[in-house]
Amino acid sequence: MDHVTLTYKKNLKSIRNAFLQTPSNERIEGINHRIKQIGRTAYGYGNSLNYFFRIRLQLFNRKHINASFMNLLTKKSLRV
Repeated sequence: MDHVTLTYKKNLKSIRNAFLQTPSNERIEGINHRIKQIGRTAYGYGNSLNYFFRIRLQLFNRKHINASFMNLLTKKSLRV
């Protein structure tokens, strides 16, 4: 068997599901709604870095935020 046939057999279930289910953008729409809600709740952010940090905290687990980003925030908070 060639590589294409093996790949097809391996992914046959996913290929069938792709044709049977209609595409949906509900996940993206949900993320957009949450981002807009963050801005409304805060009545806007004066600093865009704080806004992006808040989005990352809300949408992703805290452990996924990289160390350099956290270091930047802690340095900023120490200056204030």
